[in-house]
Amino acid sequence: MTKTCCMFNYAPHYRNLIYSKIDKELKYDLCFGDKVPVNIRRIDVATYTNYQKDLKNIFFKNLYWQRGAIRNVFKSYKNFIMTGDLSGVSTWIVMILARLSGKKVYLWSHGWYERDGKVKSLFRKLFFSLSHKVLLYGDYAKQIMMKHGFKDEDLIVIYNSLDYDTQKKVRDKLTYTDVFIDKFGNNYPTLCYVGRIQQWKRLDLLIDAMVQLKNENFPLNLVIIGKDDEHSGLEGYINENSLSDNVWLYGPSYNEEEIGELIFNSDICVSPGNVGLTAIHSLMYGTPVITHSDFGYQNPEVEAITNNVTGSFFERNDSKDLALKIRDWLKRNSKNDSALKEKCYKIIDEKYNPYYQVEILRKVIGEG
Repeated sequence: MTKTCCMFNYAPHYRNLIYSKIDKELKYDLCFGDKVPVNIRRIDVATYTNYQKDLKNIFFKNLYWQRGAIRNVFKSYKNFIMTGDLSGVSTWIVMILARLSGKKVYLWSHGWYERDGKVKSLFRKLFFSLSHKVLLYGDYAKQIMMKHGFKDEDLIVIYNSLDYDTQKKVRDKLTYTDVFIDKFGNNYPTLCYVGRIQQWKRLDLLIDAMVQLKNENFPLNLVIIGKDDEHSGLEGYINENSLSDNVWLYGPSYNEEEIGELIFNSDICVSPGNVGLTAIHSLMYGTPVITHSDFGYQNPEVEAITNNVTGSFFERNDSKDLALKIRDWLKRNSKNDSALKEKCYKIIDEKYNPYYQVEILRKVIGEG
């Protein structure tokens, strides 16, 4: 048995490479929750050499329990890496038992949200205080946690990643194509969105911005790559605004060559509600990202964007400002600018990849 056991809430397909590297290079034991309430494709975890078992996720209201997690504390493990989700009741118990037995729990977490109220902040402080160290997706959460009294050395920024190896191979072969000319029959600038279609992603703001720009004789195209999980009514809204000829509802795709071609050939990726791994996906293929500027309502991956260098920010929920930022960006930048694409690649190649993450884990926790 190894010294370190990972107990994660789930095994989503987009984390396969980092879990694979943890398995092969660090040789940590791996346990995963068997299900989550949303529809996310799961990795075939049985392919991992150090996979131990599924933890049965039992949900009740906004909380959940991982059956099987507690018994691992009584095994010979010295370290545990766990999903740092405040609603994981069993995670609280594991941390308490680990402290009592001299073992260490590392929480892998988004950390702290500035929008949290006083009561939730108190629970967060207690929750994270029970861990040995916190592995964070971004620097912004670290700054907030330090304001709440956490020590710098106990907060380790590990960032986030996708399937970097596959995407790098695709990226190295990408060239500009006529994919959008063939689809739309015009040379308008093309925006893209990659991710699930959900109400809180506020794609309606993007449609409103396109209408405004069209009325200002600045027409655009848009390709949306993702599944409409919530029957959001987006297609109807597109038709109502007479944009059906300029919006391509591509649907979901797990084919990186397809996704890579679409992102690479887009002028900008726009994520109006917030941006998460969409930013990593887009920058990986050299396409800048526009999203809103209220970091208290953002995901940590927003930090990969450098304002006016690899993207820009608009006022949250303001479609007019979004339209302004899109137009200004397109007037100042060209998707054919190789220097711009290199700037987008740079942050992903340096930090937002599994190689960087594994080195952080090796440095902080060590080999299995």
